Amino acid sequence: MKKQFTLKAVTLAVAAALAAPGIASAAVTLGLGGNAAGDGANIYASELITNAILDANGNITTPGTAITAAASGTELKVEHKLGFGVSSDQTRYIRYDLVNATLNAAVTAGTPSDGDLIVSPSGNEATGSVVAGGGAGAAYVIFQITANADYTADADVEFFLDEAEVSGTANGIRVIDKSQPVRITYSLYETAATAVDGGAGGRLSHQSADLATFATGISFTATTQTTTADVTTLYRKFKADGGQVNDYVAKIGNFTFAPVTGVLNPTASASLVMGDLVAAGTKLVVTGEDLSSATDLFLSTNNCAAGSAAFTDFTPTATTAEFATGTDEYTGATNAICFTANETDGIAAQNFTITADVVAADSTSTQDQGPLALGSFDRDGTVLKAPFMTLRGGQQTFIQLVNTGSTNAAYQVSCFSRSNAVSEGASGLSVPAKQSVRVFQAGLGCPAGTDSVELTFAVPEGNVNGVLGVQDQTTGQAGFYPLTGNK
Repeated sequence: MKKQFTLKAVTLAVAAALAAPGIASAAVTLGLGGNAAGDGANIYASELITNAILDANGNITTPGTAITAAASGTELKVEHKLGFGVSSDQTRYIRYDLVNATLNAAVTAGTPSDGDLIVSPSGNEATGSVVAGGGAGAAYVIFQITANADYTADADVEFFLDEAEVSGTANGIRVIDKSQPVRITYSLYETAATAVDGGAGGRLSHQSADLATFATGISFTATTQTTTADVTTLYRKFKADGGQVNDYVAKIGNFTFAPVTGVLNPTASASLVMGDLVAAGTKLVVTGEDLSSATDLFLSTNNCAAGSAAFTDFTPTATTAEFATGTDEYTGATNAICFTANETDGIAAQNFTITADVVAADSTSTQDQGPLALGSFDRDGTVLKAPFMTLRGGQQTFIQLVNTGSTNAAYQVSCFSRSNAVSEGASGLSVPAKQSVRVFQAGLGCPAGTDSVELTFAVPEGNVNGVLGVQDQTTGQAGFYPLTGNK
């Protein structure tokens, strides 16, 4: 008898569908309440997600992270159309399947608007109940619904995976593998048997969509800046271009260190904050090749303008500077690392990088970030370096310089000794355009004990070249060695 009744019900349903234009099939698109537009999958910070642990048979032994937050506009709420018409008082079966997740807590369905499922055409909500699955740890649920009126294929359906309408309790899901999205499938069946089978047989409507995806919650970026040290000041000042703020201050580069917009905390709130990901002790580390000419490196939130707070956490001859950030966020485009020259030493040509040394917040897997290219200093002009000494009795050294450029090449002399003393030599020296000159030690104006010299030319690199000559004063024979170019 039951079988005959079912066949009769099916016949009546088909007849009703044919007779009533509104009771028919329709395409279904799952809306997922995941963003402000109420459509698309939520994106959660992967640092805050722990995968479920599986045994050798693939069974879950330890559940993954529960996604339970239910802030407005970010609920795990599936909204869609019924997809096939149902006549008043008829019973149908709605099945939802999760891929890569399980239910965190049992779902319910009951009288209108007091469960996790609402089928609500024009206010005539269906009554329903959970008939299979739906328990904590399950990956599917089947609802039985009975129509309270004639439902068209466009009747609205809402499934509250996250926030139960009945109590406001956060049910949620548990993630199996955060390297893959969580997917949900909706199917409408005519009979309980076909719903339990879960296949295409007897399925009246069907659709799938990603419910949750995972991405890093940290934004760590750097924008490089090149600043030139001025040859006319022996590289003690910056030129007015690039990142120069004033004669002695330059912006090395800009950076951001902040949560990624649109990536959510799965358990606390919709708006991810830095404290969700990192803890006290987190710092930015800037590395250069020679900071000996700096009195200060400082972090600025206004592009190195006056009033920025200074940090002196580095030794003047070191190659790194550290800036404590903790849970502070640096989200703007004006965050910068700035360099103050000491006004007495030449600013070295060098490249800088920035790294974030992270102390992860509790229960997160936040990692160190970087290193990223931050910026660089270069030098205008040409620098040539050479050892300059008497090798043994009867020999002397000299420098042979040639200027291939079309303008005279004025240069300055810096003298270096074994005691690390540095002094300035003769000034006002020059190599005429298209000519070659020979300069002996006495002509460089260096004091006794000088071991090497550095010649700084106010002309483009490559216009002046030179060799170190070693000459036997008895025979006149000489050997020549190329000078090292080094900015």
